[in-house]
Amino acid sequence: MHVLVVALAVGVMPRSAYGQAPDPTIQTNLDASEVDSNPPKSSFNEVEWKGLSLRVGAGFLYDYSAYDQDDTSRSQMAISAKHDLRDFRVLFKGQIPLPGVS
Repeated sequence: MHVLVVALAVGVMPRSAYGQAPDPTIQTNLDASEVDSNPPKSSFNEVEWKGLSLRVGAGFLYDYSAYDQDDTSRSQMAISAKHDLRDFRVLFKGQIPLPGVS
């Protein structure tokens, strides 16, 4: 019985309910001449010199937590605000031209 009800419901649904028709104004294909294989590079952290390239990056994460307790919860567990440096890193990426190595 359930299968029959589902089949009838699907049969009477309008065609537009199955999915949206593609928008003809949206272009979804690229010509090879339109592809930019060399994206613009930012100049403040990238250096290129005689085949040598270097990119420098950094990450910094500082963590702070605060709590608001009433007297009852403070008597059960005394916690206080904390802050700490969670992560700090410096990253280097680049290429060194070596003869015979591709």
